[in-house]
Amino acid sequence: MLRTVLVVPLYLPSDRDVAQYFVEYRQEIDALTDNAIIVGLAASVLKGEVNDIVGQKDGKRYPGLTVDNLPCLWVESDGHHFIVHLRNGATDVKRAIRVLAGAATRATSFRELQEMVEKDVNPVSGKLPPTWVAAAGYVALGFTLLFLMGTYAASIFGYSAPENARMVLVFIIAAGLAMGTAFLGTDASAQGRIPIPFAKNSPVTFSITGGAAVFIVVMLVGYYVYGKPGTPETETEAAGASHQSVALLEA
Repeated sequence: MLRTVLVVPLYLPSDRDVAQYFVEYRQEIDALTDNAIIVGLAASVLKGEVNDIVGQKDGKRYPGLTVDNLPCLWVESDGHHFIVHLRNGATDVKRAIRVLAGAATRATSFRELQEMVEKDVNPVSGKLPPTWVAAAGYVALGFTLLFLMGTYAASIFGYSAPENARMVLVFIIAAGLAMGTAFLGTDASAQGRIPIPFAKNSPVTFSITGGAAVFIVVMLVGYYVYGKPGTPETETEAAGASHQSVALLEA
């Protein structure tokens, strides 16, 4: 049977939005928890005594907690604990507390509680993707934009891709947009910026699916608008070639 669960908000004085929420919305917090969990504000947190909050020395109230874990919720019961990160500040607090309260009413052990919370609050308690993921997305989209600009500039000066090479251009554009969507989608969904449950629980799967969808759509549109034989541009080029042939014959 799950014993009393204590939830302690931990934050630094600079985390003003989180501090303001816990100070000003006590009644809302009580309504959300409904006696399922106990939310307690530590005196060291209210006083801004950082040395009593973080550190790995013996005697610390929160062993193993480091500055990069803050702000967070310290969840403990019967000598065990885990933390729920509040990576988006106060915007994550209400959801995290609601999930904790709901899980506490269903869980039969502290380990089960932890598993339920980590599953339901994936973007909050889970690890963020590496910084290179978002950078790769921007690079892919930037390359695609430059490629489009170069293709358009070439067409201004009378250069155009042969009909049998047009789908290669479409493929490059589709691949660039798909990779940009996948990388940026992974970063955004992992941080909870996409308000879709599937995206929050499976950011990588959601983003890969989105990238694949973008690739397919761009390939189809590119084929029917630009690459398919018989498009207006293809016919124009064919007509121009025939006129040149006639002119050569007449000469």
